[in-house]
Amino acid sequence: EMERTERPGPGAERQATVRAPAREVEREALKILVQFPEVPGLEELREEHFTNEQRRKILGYLRSQEGPIDVGGVEDAGLARALAELAVDQLKGSPGQEYAERVFLRLEEFSLSRRIDSMKKRLERLNPLTETKEYDALYVELIDLEGERRNVRSRSGEGG
Repeated sequence: EMERTERPGPGAERQATVRAPAREVEREALKILVQFPEVPGLEELREEHFTNEQRRKILGYLRSQEGPIDVGGVEDAGLARALAELAVDQLKGSPGQEYAERVFLRLEEFSLSRRIDSMKKRLERLNPLTETKEYDALYVELIDLEGERRNVRSRSGEGG
């Protein structure tokens, strides 16, 4: 009997490549937080910075901890496994405050980009002639977010 392999649709490859950088940055940020809990940055991170429920769960766990992480004391096996992986996985850059800041800024940029994309979709659904007030308010918010993203990009050294 022949084995049938599933082929991804035409947009699947593009979708995977679009999301991959954000996932890598999310993982890198969590590795920094797990391996170097003394590095500032945890306070500024929000659940919206992470696109996956498991990563949000890890962030919540890290926030609840004081001092070093004891993976053995984690009751959730999936969470314990993820924390153990993050604890031993090598960082892509030199450990330190400067690298951590760049990663966290990049994480913020991805979060802002998702919010901007979502807002643009909402704006496209509105009729600016009949829903002027709502359209104008969203447009002003969109411009503010775009400015914030440019600011984050320039601070992270990514250009604008």
